[in-house]
Amino acid sequence: MGAVKNVVGPAPTTVPHSLANTTKSKSSGPLQKAPGSADAFSVHSARAAAIVDATPTPPTVSVPGIPEAFPIADLSKISGRGYVGDVYLLDGGSLEGMKLQARRIRESGTPGLELTFRLQGQAHDRLMAAAKKAGAASGPLEFKARALGSDGILENTKKSGRVTADSGHAPKDMAHSDDNWCLSLEGNKGGSISIVTKKAAVSARGLVRLELFGTDVEMKAELDALAKSLGLSQLFAPPTQKSKQRYLLMRALWQHDHKQAKKLGQSDVEKIAPESVKKQLGAHGSARLGALALTDVSPSHFSVIDPAQAELMIKAGARYLYSTVESPEHVASILQNGQKSSLRRYLDGQIIDGMSTNEDFSSGGGVGVFTRLVTQSAIMQEGSWTGRRYKVILKPDLLARTDWYGHKGDEFGRAWGLDQKNFGLKLLEDVEGKGSYQDYNELIFRDSIGPQYIGRVVALDETSRNQLLTELEKQKVQAPDGTPLHELVVVSPQFLSYGPAPYEPGGELEFATAAIAEAKKNKPMNLKWFLANAPRSPAHAEIERSLLLSANPKTDEILFEALSIRGAMSLGAEDLDALVPALSKPKPSKGPNRLDQLLETIPGPLLSTGSALVTEKLRARIEKKETTGLDGTSSSAWVGILTKLAARPDAAPAYELARALAFPRLLEEKDVGFLRFLEAHPQVTPADSTAFLKSQLASLEKSGKATQELQLYLGQAKSADSLSETQLSLIRLDQGAVVPLLESALKKHGKLELDGDELAKVFSKLPSTSKVRQFLLGTLAPMLLELGRPEFLSALEKRWTSAPHEKSNLDSKAWIHVIGRHIEQKSSAAFSFSLEHAIASFEWNGDESRTLLERLATMPLLVDPKKAIARAIKGLATEKKPGEHFGTLAWHLAAGDGDTKSLLVSSLIEAGSAGAEKLLDWLERAQGKALPLSETVVAEHFRNASKSGQKRMVEWLSRHHAHELFIGGGPDVIALLEKRLSKQGQWAMPLEDWTQTLSSVAGKAHDGAAEARKLLLEKYALPGFSEAKTVEALTAVGATPKDLGLDAEATAKKALEVLENHIDRLEYDEDSSIGPVVWLLKGGGETLDDAVLTRLLALLPQSAAENTHREYGPVLNQLSNELELSAAQKKAFATAKQKAASAK
Repeated sequence: MGAVKNVVGPAPTTVPHSLANTTKSKSSGPLQKAPGSADAFSVHSARAAAIVDATPTPPTVSVPGIPEAFPIADLSKISGRGYVGDVYLLDGGSLEGMKLQARRIRESGTPGLELTFRLQGQAHDRLMAAAKKAGAASGPLEFKARALGSDGILENTKKSGRVTADSGHAPKDMAHSDDNWCLSLEGNKGGSISIVTKKAAVSARGLVRLELFGTDVEMKAELDALAKSLGLSQLFAPPTQKSKQRYLLMRALWQHDHKQAKKLGQSDVEKIAPESVKKQLGAHGSARLGALALTDVSPSHFSVIDPAQAELMIKAGARYLYSTVESPEHVASILQNGQKSSLRRYLDGQIIDGMSTNEDFSSGGGVGVFTRLVTQSAIMQEGSWTGRRYKVILKPDLLARTDWYGHKGDEFGRAWGLDQKNFGLKLLEDVEGKGSYQDYNELIFRDSIGPQYIGRVVALDETSRNQLLTELEKQKVQAPDGTPLHELVVVSPQFLSYGPAPYEPGGELEFATAAIAEAKKNKPMNLKWFLANAPRSPAHAEIERSLLLSANPKTDEILFEALSIRGAMSLGAEDLDALVPALSKPKPSKGPNRLDQLLETIPGPLLSTGSALVTEKLRARIEKKETTGLDGTSSSAWVGILTKLAARPDAAPAYELARALAFPRLLEEKDVGFLRFLEAHPQVTPADSTAFLKSQLASLEKSGKATQELQLYLGQAKSADSLSETQLSLIRLDQGAVVPLLESALKKHGKLELDGDELAKVFSKLPSTSKVRQFLLGTLAPMLLELGRPEFLSALEKRWTSAPHEKSNLDSKAWIHVIGRHIEQKSSAAFSFSLEHAIASFEWNGDESRTLLERLATMPLLVDPKKAIARAIKGLATEKKPGEHFGTLAWHLAAGDGDTKSLLVSSLIEAGSAGAEKLLDWLERAQGKALPLSETVVAEHFRNASKSGQKRMVEWLSRHHAHELFIGGGPDVIALLEKRLSKQGQWAMPLEDWTQTLSSVAGKAHDGAAEARKLLLEKYALPGFSEAKTVEALTAVGATPKDLGLDAEATAKKALEVLENHIDRLEYDEDSSIGPVVWLLKGGGETLDDAVLTRLLALLPQSAAENTHREYGPVLNQLSNELELSAAQKKAFATAKQKAASAK
């Protein structure tokens, strides 16, 4: 973007708010194929025939590489390879975003083609009506898991992911039951179409997926038939200039006047004239509207960009956005392929849940990628990151997209109920929070974000940075814009100073002068930011010079802190030498002169200039022991100083002194950045390495201390395997000083390469009290597990028995790696040991357990299934050590087929022991959902457990499978449930959503269904009757107050209670509904029950007298309007209102 200048970014191996440099912000260009990536567009060279007798109007708006005609006449022209396949820009009315995606798929060996798009407005209504007329069946919203074949075709697997309802963040119009979110229709030749309804999760509404199978000719015939029967032909029409212009303007209106855009979007979009939209955008001006453009923003998505929008937000303080991920592997993937929304991942067949996937689908956030916005003031306030381990920094160019919205706080990406505060400058203002930055703001970008928007990746510490760099180098991943990896990946515990500077080019001096004036008035923020983060420039050097000379206590404090953060100065060696005479003048009063004060406070930054005079003065003070030479400068800053001086032959004295000062501290801290510096700048180069090591090890054995030479020599090693023999020799010494040396190597290389046989020999000779042995069993436990030798496993078992918490230090990733190695080694003993301990480690950690199970499901099992199951079930029955059997059973549950899973769970229920119950609880937490049992099987287990007196399993099934019991239970089971509910209440049989259970029961026609319906209505409907969804559920099943056990008197009293609750809730919940009161008064039907109304009106005065704080008038007026009263009833109503007012 032309107006984005003075971009501030971190220098290599950046420290918190470290040295900035000037870079150009690169806007996203045409979509390009990432090296080695299957997630790339197929660029079409030929135009295919359109489905209608029309040719595209020569476009004034187009996206390079995106075809604007769909080849329905010849489907063989569709490449469709990879996760992205082919993306088309088609008509401007029916298709949301003018986008249709075509991908080659395969199922059970049969080739196929999937077409995916979303319909908007009346086009969706028309297709729904046509599908229903053709006999479409309702069902849940599910996505098939897929694997990418070597030929780039997506293989449908037997696994699938289902989106479930989460009412906590959903709009009122979302159906509470997710059983009917989708309409599906089978074609005549194996094809199918599924349409997501307007009552489904917000993120998927309007989504249409069309699957065809067979040869291209057969698929064309099937597509023609479906298009004809359902009226789909117009969807494949090429765009016109008018339709594209309308789309550009509508996207701009969506940001500028969201309410009006939504209103227009519900109409027949094809009939909207671009000129009418342009009038709504009058404030934008013709120049801004003329700059609107369609651009590819990710491998799978194109969108409209409004460059002026980004520039306005940048001018108002927006600096960059960020999202967070946990693993280096995930960062590598994002750098190559960008970021995907939950819906995009599901459509790709990657059924991987994010931080809150179901909530996000229901709220609408599942359609986008979540980011957080960072502002200039937040950077200056040294704000802190939220979220996971790595922060992917996104350039502010991203704000030019028009398909985003946001919230000032965490709203799970809510996409409904939006207004202008969710967009542009108004959102930015709310995020700034009147001086209190909103850390948990969220900006959601539709579909995906391409890698071209990535500016930096932030790690919170050098260890994490080093791990990420190692992974990126291993995968040969490069930055999308060519930035060197050591500049791309930076360290910053607080918000990174990155993005446009807060002043125009050439305005540095004016900004800094004003900042100094503010600092003297106790407003240090701007000056501190400028000194620590602004790009180096003559103006920056001039400000440093004036502050060094001024010796103002208020600005000194800021200057010293900023330079300690930055670790460098803009002033050069000659500049600083020229200041030395003035700085060395004696003070009028007693005390050190200015130069002595600076050398005591900021020796590192001063030394970084390479100044000969400063070096000489500092060395003299150190020799006289007038200073230590160390200050508050961070370790990372010292690494930067050393790196800078090492590259300057003319600064050799300064480099020598910096080494003497910093090396001891950096070695003690085992700073990873320093260890990488040593690799690039070797410090110890003996002529005979063998003799050198022999001498050093002898010295260590004799003194118990490692020399600095040995530490430097080991630290500069380029690979872990080059240290293997040396590390074994160190372990043999069994000295306490060996542990820091091993820790340092582990920190730098992430592992120790030790031969298992040789290590076992050494290990067996280490006494139990040995510090080296304790280090091996603690910190190096993953390595010992991976080696899998019996003596290591035995020692770990013994240690974990006395210190079980240490086992939990290994996360799911570490266990998966270890178990994978055992499978490669075909070591069944080590495999079983690690499996059991891995599962037991996460007994109460559902997230880690889920991660573990998902990965285990893809790995082969090394033990005989039948024998393992039988042994585990028998072991559980003894209840002695149930934890030992978690692994075997969990593995089968994760990797087994449906029958195996059902058999396993049934076996555990039949075992009925405490160990079995404990395992069942864990498995449900690990899966994050109920275990795979049908309603009839659950009912049968409950029946048998009740008969045999297995109270534990009766309780467990009641608490965990109440939904299935109501649906599958016969009269005898329902009678048992009624006893439990009458005696213990709802807590004994919790239902996640009783209305969903009621809906499911209503759809059953078996013995017990009527009794289950009656029990649900009596025990669950009344307690939560004030909820609007209760009325929806009761209406759906045709229930009446009598079904709830209410006569006329009880109905009137319940109506009064609900009315009172409604009045009270209005004080904090403006969405509270009076619908439940109306339902009671109308007896669940359409006609008002006069007897109930009369009794309610009689009860009102007494209620008003007892509750004088309630305002009955407005609510009674609303109720009167809702009920459509007769003249007599209106009169009675007015009398009751008057009596209520008088009583109050």
